[in-house]
Amino acid sequence: MSQDPDRSSHPPAHPAAHLPTLPPSHAASESAPEARPLANRRIGIILAVVLAAFVVAFLIGTIPRLSNARALAAVARGDSVVSVEVERIARAPKTTTIALPGTLEPLHQAAIYARTSGYVKLWNADIGRSVHAGEVLAIIETPDLDEQLAQSRATLEQARSGLELARVEQQRWAAMVKDSVVTVDEYDQKTQAAQAAVATVAAAQADVARLTALQSFERVTAPFDGIVTGRNVDVGAFVQAGGGTGTSMPSNGSAAPSSLFQMAQTDTVRVYITVPQSDATAIEPGQVADVRVQEFPNQVFAGRVVRTARAVDPQSRTLLTEVQIVNPKRLLLPGMYAEIRFVLTRANPPLVVPATALLPLTDGVHVIEVGADGRVKHRKLRIVRDYGDYMEVDGGVSEGESVVLNPGDDLPDGTKVHAVERVAPNDSAAGRAVAAKLK
Repeated sequence: MSQDPDRSSHPPAHPAAHLPTLPPSHAASESAPEARPLANRRIGIILAVVLAAFVVAFLIGTIPRLSNARALAAVARGDSVVSVEVERIARAPKTTTIALPGTLEPLHQAAIYARTSGYVKLWNADIGRSVHAGEVLAIIETPDLDEQLAQSRATLEQARSGLELARVEQQRWAAMVKDSVVTVDEYDQKTQAAQAAVATVAAAQADVARLTALQSFERVTAPFDGIVTGRNVDVGAFVQAGGGTGTSMPSNGSAAPSSLFQMAQTDTVRVYITVPQSDATAIEPGQVADVRVQEFPNQVFAGRVVRTARAVDPQSRTLLTEVQIVNPKRLLLPGMYAEIRFVLTRANPPLVVPATALLPLTDGVHVIEVGADGRVKHRKLRIVRDYGDYMEVDGGVSEGESVVLNPGDDLPDGTKVHAVERVAPNDSAAGRAVAAKLK
């Protein structure tokens, strides 16, 4: 059998070679099923996130409204319990500080007047001059007084001569009455005349002493060691006994302008203060006080209580107290305003109530007390002293009771509350009281 030359010359073809050739686009479509599930998962995740955000936003907006609605419903039913902040009533510290105002005064001060009339011959001390007791401040010329004194002395000599004559006659008549030369009645007359002469001499001596004393007042002297704070005389001015000059010169106004001089002792100054009745029993002589003056802000002067009135003024309910301050350098001037501070120990300290717990009403100041059963009750206070951020009281509340802070008018008696006690010790009434005392 003959073979076809074309067939015999070529090897048989692979079966796949006879399959039709597919276009490129058809080949790429075979990988699409693998990419489609991945895209679907991404879309699902995005939708889930959006849905979760929507749910969260819905809950955030809805839950508070539901809570408020429940609270309003509870209030409408009268089932709610109001939460209030409370603070316990405590006593003030036993040691307290009290500051009282006063005006400094010299320990001694005097207006010096003339004791005799005349003309000022000279003066030796002007204002601000330090003088000692007995030092001559001025000299007054008194020619009329000098003449009166000379006349009085002459009268005294005359009276003494009359006394001598009367005594001689009495002795002579005493011898004559023994011999019955004169009668007893005549002798008694001579005796009375001698006694009258004695009285006349005594009167003349007294008049001389009086005029001599007046003459000594020609020298105007300082009554004590101190400072001349006023002068109202000049050379040639006429002064009258018991008064001063006819025209007054400038003075500090501390005494009448008709006085010749004004003096003050300032090496020790004093101040009179009025202590309230609540602290009067804690003030005793010898007690130390701190004296502060605005002009010396960094200096504290030591004062001491020297005496008290030992009686409370029924009008002001205060105790008059004198405090003396040693002033050797004379820094403190009379007339200065001063603040006197005492550190007192009280046997029965008052109760302390914070100012934020006060509720002013028409019948007085109240606090709202929270009882053990959680119900409130209004208490009327009796305030002893107001320190601004807290009050000292002596009635209306008891130690250890809880009072509502920042109360309102919406808490009538019997209201059920939930008490939340303030825990900050530095902000408590007792803490403020202690802090105020340590300033």
